[in-house]
Amino acid sequence: MMNVVEELGIKYTDGKANVEGLELFGCTVVHGVNVHSMSSDYRLGRYDRIIFNFPHSGLGFGSEHDIFFIMLHQGLVRGFLESARKMLKDEDGEIHVTHKTTDPFNRWGIETLAGEKGLRLIGEIEFHKWAFPGYSNKKGGGSNCNSTFLLRRILSLLDYHVYSSVYSFRIYMII
Repeated sequence: MMNVVEELGIKYTDGKANVEGLELFGCTVVHGVNVHSMSSDYRLGRYDRIIFNFPHSGLGFGSEHDIFFIMLHQGLVRGFLESARKMLKDEDGEIHVTHKTTDPFNRWGIETLAGEKGLRLIGEIEFHKWAFPGYSNKKGGGSNCNSTFLLRRILSLLDYHVYSSVYSFRIYMII
């Protein structure tokens, strides 16, 4: 049976090398994490910051405008935010979600989903791939899993749109 690192090496061009490089720097790399139950995963701890880059349920490619798939994606993000909140070291911890901001992805309502889980937006910044040397976004699965997806700015005649942003959230206290 193939181990996870070998599988990553087959699916993604630099997958195995990336994991080995992180481990050389002393990082613990954990595979098979379920965002809905990660707060009770014994392999994980408590963190200052928890990041989810470009969440996607892995379903509905090409049908992202369909409300059914939007709701599936929202369920994924909801589960992540709920689990991640429980995993923050303290109230100053942050949860970051990098997400596309154009239609239909803006219909996921990331800020609203965070509010449902007792989180408040503390900032939104534009995501610049060039700020992360070596970063290469990948599709999560399927036959095209080693392919990237579009990350760019869209400029229209009426408006300037940021194509993807990093949303940062903190727990808010209800007194």
